[in-house]
Amino acid sequence: MASTGSRFERACVVVLMALGACDAEVRFSDSIDETIDLRDAGDGGLHGPYVVGATFELRAEGLPGALVSSDDDVLALEGDGAVAQVTAVGPGRAEVALVDEDGDVLASVDLEVRAASRVVLHAAGPVLLDRADVPTEAMAPRVVEGGAAIFLVQYFDGATRLAGGAGPEPVASEGLAVEMVPELLGERRDWLRIEALPSRGRSLDVGAQDLTLFAGTDAPIRLDVGVVAPEVVADVDVFASEIDRGVVVATAYDLDGEPVYGVDFEWSSTDGAEVLAPDVVRPGPLPVTLAARFGELEGAVATGDDAIAAGCAIDPRGGLGGAVGMVLALAACRRRRARR
Repeated sequence: MASTGSRFERACVVVLMALGACDAEVRFSDSIDETIDLRDAGDGGLHGPYVVGATFELRAEGLPGALVSSDDDVLALEGDGAVAQVTAVGPGRAEVALVDEDGDVLASVDLEVRAASRVVLHAAGPVLLDRADVPTEAMAPRVVEGGAAIFLVQYFDGATRLAGGAGPEPVASEGLAVEMVPELLGERRDWLRIEALPSRGRSLDVGAQDLTLFAGTDAPIRLDVGVVAPEVVADVDVFASEIDRGVVVATAYDLDGEPVYGVDFEWSSTDGAEVLAPDVVRPGPLPVTLAARFGELEGAVATGDDAIAAGCAIDPRGGLGGAVGMVLALAACRRRRARR
């Protein structure tokens, strides 16, 4: 999930656009954070094109002056110095200039704003892991009835990823409760919390629910969400991130190896660890084996080790049907791990 290109490369691009040489004096940057490090801090450079509705800080470093926008209907700036609070008002391009007290332009950069035509959801736990071998994308996510899950919202205009958080208003169907969360564990993004409400007599089949995001455009964006019974969970895996003081994340799967979200795990061996969410734990400073349990299913990982230990315990129900289910579940678990 880290942003592409180095900070120097992004800064150099800005300088080239603004002043025509990489040894120029002014460097533009915004406060948008695309690096997973569990802290609220921008990672340098510029991240456009920006999504309509995004708000962020824009900074010009190197010379004193004030930032001004060529089009307030595209980018509206508040502030009277080299640091401004910016709102991406509407689609288009605007030149942001650093001017001196006489109004002369010292440096400028051309910035673009686009409206989102679609969004992609990413499961929060895997996102916080920031591991290339653990998928994050959650198309039409399935949430356990009575549970809640959080997803990172990424905005796109066609194939182009848009930067910033639009903070759209979410509206959901009867079986869901949804809200936007602006920050999660030090990561300032648009996080969407989806709770699958108890059925109360409704039939909550997979794919039967939906939510709509009003992201500042005339075309609301609709997403399908499935609500499933807890009994579909057939496997539990636990993964550790590779960054210092990172997180350990538990993930549930069905018989086909597809993820199921909103599971309320019970954690054991958490001495010195901090349970941040039902599926996320921050380990302590000492190596330890952290285990997540759901019913009779359990997965575990030893922090500080490279190897990942994954749980495949299957609920041992009695009778022939239970034995068949156990065989199917174990086979599905082996198939899924073979794909990783």
